Amino acid sequence: MSILEQMKTIKVGFDLIAGEPARAASSMDEVERAVAGFKRHPLFAEAPELVNRFSDSIARLRETRDPDRPAAIRNVLLAFEDLCLRAIHSDVQYLQGIGPTRAGQFRKKQIHDMSDLVMTPPREYQDRRTLEAPTIDHIGQVITVYGRILKRSAVHARFRRGPARLEMAVECRTTDDSLQDRLPGVPDSTAAGPVLTVVFFGQSYLEKIFRDGDRVFLSGKLEQFRGRLQMANPDFEIEREGEEECAPGTPEEKVPSTGIVPVYSLTEGLGQRSYRRLIHRAVNKFADIFPDSLPPAVRIARSFRPVSEAIRELHFPRTFESAEDAKRRMRFEELFLYQVVVLMNRAELKKMRKNRTYADGDHKERLMTSFGSTFTNAQERSWSEIRRDLDRPEVMNRLLFGDVGSGKTLVAELACLHVISAGYQAAVLAPTEVLAEQHYATFTRDLLPLGVHVGELKGSMSPAQKRDVKRGLKSGDLSVIIGTHALIQQDVAFHNPALFVIDEQHRFGVLQRSALYEKALHPDVLIMSATPIPRTLQMTFFGDLDISQLDERPPNAPPPPVTKLFSDDPESRAKVKRMILDVLAEKLQVFIIYPIIEESEALDLKAATVQKERIEKVFSRHRVGLLHGRMGTEEKETVIRAFRDGAVDILVSTTVIEVGIDVPGANLIVIENCERFGLSQLHQLRGRVGRHGRQGMCAAICSLKANEETLERLRIFESTQDGTHLAEEDLKLRGGGELFGTRQWGLPDFRFADVFRDTELLIQARAAAGEVLAADPALDEPQHHALRMELQRLYESRRTLAKVS
Repeated sequence: MSILEQMKTIKVGFDLIAGEPARAASSMDEVERAVAGFKRHPLFAEAPELVNRFSDSIARLRETRDPDRPAAIRNVLLAFEDLCLRAIHSDVQYLQGIGPTRAGQFRKKQIHDMSDLVMTPPREYQDRRTLEAPTIDHIGQVITVYGRILKRSAVHARFRRGPARLEMAVECRTTDDSLQDRLPGVPDSTAAGPVLTVVFFGQSYLEKIFRDGDRVFLSGKLEQFRGRLQMANPDFEIEREGEEECAPGTPEEKVPSTGIVPVYSLTEGLGQRSYRRLIHRAVNKFADIFPDSLPPAVRIARSFRPVSEAIRELHFPRTFESAEDAKRRMRFEELFLYQVVVLMNRAELKKMRKNRTYADGDHKERLMTSFGSTFTNAQERSWSEIRRDLDRPEVMNRLLFGDVGSGKTLVAELACLHVISAGYQAAVLAPTEVLAEQHYATFTRDLLPLGVHVGELKGSMSPAQKRDVKRGLKSGDLSVIIGTHALIQQDVAFHNPALFVIDEQHRFGVLQRSALYEKALHPDVLIMSATPIPRTLQMTFFGDLDISQLDERPPNAPPPPVTKLFSDDPESRAKVKRMILDVLAEKLQVFIIYPIIEESEALDLKAATVQKERIEKVFSRHRVGLLHGRMGTEEKETVIRAFRDGAVDILVSTTVIEVGIDVPGANLIVIENCERFGLSQLHQLRGRVGRHGRQGMCAAICSLKANEETLERLRIFESTQDGTHLAEEDLKLRGGGELFGTRQWGLPDFRFADVFRDTELLIQARAAAGEVLAADPALDEPQHHALRMELQRLYESRRTLAKVS
């Protein structure tokens, strides 16, 4: 019996012991015999302490008498659980059939160990429960057929150059000798069915892959071409005579080719059939020893199946419903684990003490006097919340968000003044030099009259300038420092730092923010963002942050930009051109935004680089600049600075201008192919204009190919100025992928869950996490052992960064 079979047997025995402690003695004999084999097995060669702990716990159990036996049994179960964890996290190359070379192919898919392998879900499933011969009734449908290749040939284009195509004639069948006993209810028959023409355009090399006589599964859309049934570029799988279904001597690993069959995302060197065979082997060997990270009470309350059953149904489901149930269970588990971490981080932050107080000074009152008449209720509310946090002994970890023009900077200035009034320093971290310059100009204008010395540190400064700023920062002569990534360099030291303000924090990596955080002892942190966040995500994803929202515009702020939706036709384009000319005639500036940088045959979209040349011809009397993400940092900064300073009249750009660029003269933004953007992204883009005294304009041009659902979404954008409402509409209509990238906001790499699509499940997971932590804050109870170990594996290295993430 293999070591994994022994472990499965032990697990079954332990399940009995847990329910019937009286049977422990007879089961222990078999367990102790297995332990001797564990000590010699390569799987545990580097972790002998786990085997020794398991062995010792068994010995102690034999010597223990009531009433201490339940505790001793728990210790045995926990020690065995750790052995199981060691096994499922063993390197993927040790699975029979993989080895070092193929392991490298799996690593490209971020599959490193056995757990990664079985917890990576199929891309989709093919329904092979009933394999019907294709008929004209199936035309236009995606179907799966089974057949035998009669002949194949590479066909070259006759009148034009281009890649050859492969054509095959496939005799379709509903059953075959190799399929008997696999299709329930199908009679023993090998009668030939219709002949299907299969074409692979531009893939003539497949002629070497297929052979005449091969049996194949084909999945694709059925078409009719010149009176023949045809399938173009289908997914395929070859079931060849003589090909081993599994390793010799292991008939139990026969991989199903019918029923509901998983289809996986592949990488070079891995075929679908080989991948499925390896998954089948891994599931058979490891699924039964997977510790369940979901506590029993949580799992049972929500009617989720045990993890071993969920793994089997995920890869080789009996029905589509059982596959969906398994995926739902896995989605919940990922969200639950993440919410446990979020709530534990929040609890830890609440325990941290900053051991300092901020004495009141008159700086704040003087600033509020100069701005008092323009303070909104939202600013007053947010400032009160921030001040309350600053005056508490616990560290502040607060998110301040609001639309462009809602007054975030003024609130941040008040927070800085509250800190420096007591003799401490504040730092403002901005993602770009242009944004840092904007903040420096604003802070200097507002705070210098109050006697506050403000400094600026950025990469483009000369060494001498940097030395002067660093000297003033270290001595305490500078009370407020505005900077870019240059602030987080090792040679930057503060005199007495207390508050860090991080603008558009998603633009900084967690490690970058951590480097800034380490320059102070338990600093207060204020994060600012203009990205609209749906209310449900405020409660869940940002659960370790307190949130203040600015949902009003200051009385002296210009009204939001007027938005007009145009179709991509000559009449509408003439109107947009007239708008541009009118704005330029007033010596104002224009953004023109494109969804892609360069033209693509695959995408029918306008591209920034190509359109820039056309715009230069149309507006030949005006200066046109180009900005996109492939440009270097210095080149981008130069273009943005030129536009801001008025040296460029029209800036042709991609969405790199979405956040942070403040151009006083920009009053019109034209967004091409606006259907390609999410509502929140469109809202961010139009926030770039009309920022200084006059109302801006936004012209959104939509493709004529846009469907009614897309047009409905764009009409909402045209008529709505509330960013949070738009984010929620985006969530309902498109899912959350358009709101902000998961990597931007530091979300873990979920395999199953999508925090935007699975909002309701996320709320349930948060409630369950709260219940578990309320009963067992440190997760010390035995039923939470697997949960605690999985959290350590997934998040321990990240939890040290929780203060800034």
